[in-house]
Amino acid sequence: MQFKHPEILYFLLALIIPILIHLFQLRRFKKHYFTNVKLLQKLQTQTRKSSQIKKWLLLATRMLLFAALILAFAQPFFTEKSTSSPKELLILLDNSFSMQAQGKQGELLKRSAQELLENLPKNSKFSLLTADDAFWDTDVEAVEKQLIQINYTAQPFQVEGLLNKARNKKKNQRLDVLVISDVYPDFKPAEWVDQVSYVPATPERRENISVEKVEIIKRSNAFYTLDVTTRGYGIKEARKVHLKLMEGEQLVASTQVEISGKEVHTSLEIPKKPFAGYVSIGDDNLAFDDRFYFAILPENKPQIAVFDTRGHAGFFNAIYPPQEFDLKFYNGGFDQVDLKSLDVLVLNELEQFSETTVLKIKEFYSRGGVVVFIPNTEAGVLAQNKLLYPLGGIRLMDVQDLEKQVVHINFEHPLYAGVFEKKVVNFQYPTVQKSFKIQGVSAPILKFADQQPFLTHLSNRVGHLYLFTAALDKDNTNFKASPLIVPTLHKMGVSQAGNAVQSITMGTPTELLLKTRLNANEVVHVVGAGQDFIPFQQGLQERVQLQFSDLPTTAGLYELGIGSRKLQALGFNYNREESDITKQNNTTLDQVETIQSIESGIDQLIHLQQDSLLWKYLMALALLFFILELLIQKFVK
Repeated sequence: MQFKHPEILYFLLALIIPILIHLFQLRRFKKHYFTNVKLLQKLQTQTRKSSQIKKWLLLATRMLLFAALILAFAQPFFTEKSTSSPKELLILLDNSFSMQAQGKQGELLKRSAQELLENLPKNSKFSLLTADDAFWDTDVEAVEKQLIQINYTAQPFQVEGLLNKARNKKKNQRLDVLVISDVYPDFKPAEWVDQVSYVPATPERRENISVEKVEIIKRSNAFYTLDVTTRGYGIKEARKVHLKLMEGEQLVASTQVEISGKEVHTSLEIPKKPFAGYVSIGDDNLAFDDRFYFAILPENKPQIAVFDTRGHAGFFNAIYPPQEFDLKFYNGGFDQVDLKSLDVLVLNELEQFSETTVLKIKEFYSRGGVVVFIPNTEAGVLAQNKLLYPLGGIRLMDVQDLEKQVVHINFEHPLYAGVFEKKVVNFQYPTVQKSFKIQGVSAPILKFADQQPFLTHLSNRVGHLYLFTAALDKDNTNFKASPLIVPTLHKMGVSQAGNAVQSITMGTPTELLLKTRLNANEVVHVVGAGQDFIPFQQGLQERVQLQFSDLPTTAGLYELGIGSRKLQALGFNYNREESDITKQNNTTLDQVETIQSIESGIDQLIHLQQDSLLWKYLMALALLFFILELLIQKFVK
């Protein structure tokens, strides 16, 4: 037998007090002799004996009463002896960013960690899992320092994933689970989980303001115009907050923003030069999304080459103006241009491709180039497939001489990121007279009414192939007059140039292409925010492909470099999914019991699972002795 509060057992020494009182009351009586009254003498003897019996009975019941109460408050329990399927306590503590919200006694996470330290018995073993860490078979003393210094993480708190992690670690054990989070757990019940208790961490205010993103929306000869997107979550009444643009420790711009429960766009103008800094906003609730880090690289005109033998490519001059792009036209062979220096290669209605040309374009595509392929509906498919199939395993099929309308837009495609403020349902539908069907796997961007693609996309993870299924000359389509043509082709031109805002969302697999060459034994380092790491990278002749996923773990500005040579700045930001703390999981699970405090949850799981009903039996026994004492006083004469 063990006790939750063994120090209370010292009160058993107090049982000596009623014994002393009883002995004091049992002092000897003095004899007084009277005249010859034998009947009175006999009655006196009988009364004295019954009085002594009554007092001994009262002493016994009172001592048993006090002993039962003391043992009940000490809370005895038996540890389970079963070795076939022992039960263990598993605590799942949410340390995602939404737990930064303020509760009645401070930040939800910090307060929850403190309550665990205060209420977990020192002699009990348990396992503790957070979204990004695990402490197996530990106790309060071993985990105290980690709980005091617990940090927030960008990783989502997923109960089902953590339970699977525990299952892999403890294959033959049954678990009682205590979940502490600001969101009701959503998971599939598992047969090896006996009991799940959920303690809600409830914020006082479900309001938050977040800086969502920063984009360049306008370029002039001397200035960039930035669009800063902020959003309020759970804001019922609009209020003004202070928004600042910082470059290092220097304030560049400042303004007041009125925040409501929707997106707010704020324009800021900065000089047209390289920039590395952040936008911050004043918010007194969640802090992780109050800053958005980003960088702007030196102006780099995308190098675009348009190969056209039919004279149908003049419209590209309007889409790629000379102040933003270095655009050149070619109507001859590919030996006229060095493809290594190009960013975008436009193949407009070409009729044939030599073996040498196919190899050059394939090499250009494999090292991160952008290929825009506009087919020739008058030429045969075999010559054009000679290039398309080696690039992406895709083929043009027979020409369809049938008028079609382009009616479907894939708004989620990265090509249209930041282009549309909302999904457009009524727009000027372009029509096409002749088009190809295609065979192969690709990601459609624009589709006809019959679900066949008009524009589709393939990628080898570094390069991009954009394939139109119809010629764009005015005799075949009015797509040139559609408002879609400018953002579509413009985004293709700038996709690999690096002139946009340089920022990456942490935890999301992201690829970055640098225009630099790696010599032997050289690697790109990423340094910043107290971290220094080498991302996964691949040299591609004049470019380097970097891949980011788990690192870095801290948001901030980072510098990319090779040795002592600095390449560029890059901003890393936390995912904004945790920004919306108004989200509530409305599902309820029979296996989950909601408990209002951590103390009650621990009592129920760590002690009730260890036969902690003993204290209830002891309380019932104390009540029984109390009733027995009343009966003795009333009926024993």
